[in-house]
Amino acid sequence: MEPNVEHLGELLREYRTDSGRLQRLGGVMAAVGGAVMLGGVAVSAEMESFTDDGLYAAGMLLGVGAIILGLGVWRLVQWRRTLDRTIWVYERGLVHRQAGTITTLLWSDISRVSASEGDGLPLAEVRGAGFQCFIAERGDGGVEVDAFFEDARELAEVVYAGWRSQEPGVGENGQR
Repeated sequence: MEPNVEHLGELLREYRTDSGRLQRLGGVMAAVGGAVMLGGVAVSAEMESFTDDGLYAAGMLLGVGAIILGLGVWRLVQWRRTLDRTIWVYERGLVHRQAGTITTLLWSDISRVSASEGDGLPLAEVRGAGFQCFIAERGDGGVEVDAFFEDARELAEVVYAGWRSQEPGVGENGQR
């Protein structure tokens, strides 16, 4: 069921999650994690005597492989949950769809738009943490935008400009 969006005006742009990127990332991470774990099993199986060095190597390979495999599976689950994640931006608001749930927000329904340039950790962009934006609803809830959205930074700028244009004392172009 599509929401009634006539009151939002003309559709300006559609933004989707790059599901293919999430799927590739999850698949590669799961495969690498599994391969590293197999390496750990091979090292432990080939040891003739259980020396400390051999145990450390096998343990490290198994541990690191398990972590990478777990992260890969987590990304694949995230990929399944965000297959249909879309935001449509209209003249007077936006519509967000994720996992069958549709949220319609007028610019006046938004209490805050905040964005940050990632968490600063290595490979942030690859992990989807290179950019984060939160569109807070008045009251409770909101919409999270991460780097897996196509043109996430542009989406945040467009939503911010639309929200600012609805604040008292702010003109059409977002200037006071």
